[in-house]
Amino acid sequence: MSNDGSMCQAVSARWITDLRASYQFRRTRVAVNVANLFDAYPNEWRDLKNGANAQGASVGGTFRYPGVGTFGTDGRMVSLQFSYRAPRSSCSMRASRLRHPCLSTVQGC
Repeated sequence: MSNDGSMCQAVSARWITDLRASYQFRRTRVAVNVANLFDAYPNEWRDLKNGANAQGASVGGTFRYPGVGTFGTDGRMVSLQFSYRAPRSSCSMRASRLRHPCLSTVQGC
């Protein structure tokens, strides 16, 4: 709680940086994604320092950060992504060369 008894608290601005790098070779692509690269967190509730005795917005020290924000409270997230593009079958290649919607199914496939 603030001095006037309300649960209002001003929070400071933060810059959040996300990064993605990928490399493709032939039919395979590998990508690394990093969300919140510099591990930025929002301001904690002021009454959190009181722990279980907190009487304000952190509800007895249960909630560390304000629930509304432009980024999460989990910190940095890293993921690795693999993708593979399968080769086209000879049947679908022949059908695409015909360029006619009525001939999309080629006999013998």
